[in-house]
Amino acid sequence: MERLERATNLLEISVNKQDDLLVLDCNDITVFSRFVHLYENIDKMSESAKKEMEEVKQKFKDIEDDVNPAQLMAYINVHVMTSQKIMEELDKVFGENFCRKVFRENYELNPDFVPDEIALAELVDSLVPIMEKAYGERIKRTQNKYNAGKRGKHTKTKDELIQEFKESRHE
Repeated sequence: MERLERATNLLEISVNKQDDLLVLDCNDITVFSRFVHLYENIDKMSESAKKEMEEVKQKFKDIEDDVNPAQLMAYINVHVMTSQKIMEELDKVFGENFCRKVFRENYELNPDFVPDEIALAELVDSLVPIMEKAYGERIKRTQNKYNAGKRGKHTKTKDELIQEFKESRHE
């Protein structure tokens, strides 16, 4: 019996001291696409949070207290909601409970832990070189494999195809 052999191309990355793993399927180009969208979504969430913070500021502008508990809680809620949204986006890209794996020690100390935006930004920044390595090499190999120059004599340029089409219409 013939058997189709296929490289799984899985990349395992330890994400904490307990060696919980992030497993990237480098054959799945949608992971890289979702990672790019993650960046776009984080920018949108950041802009939205700035607007919400400005709304909170306006809401409490007439209060003269140096420290107003209600205003402080409103600011904290904006930060918590933004962090939770970023965590949801990270889980969409890297799998369910990805953030819980990365911040495992924190969750063991406090099950209600929510990392702040700085911790999440540092996490995303640390993922960039990993994603570039994992998917950049894959993209380059694919481009080289399907490079027109490597396909041989049957490859035609865009101009050749246009010319051939024009000539076939006149026949």
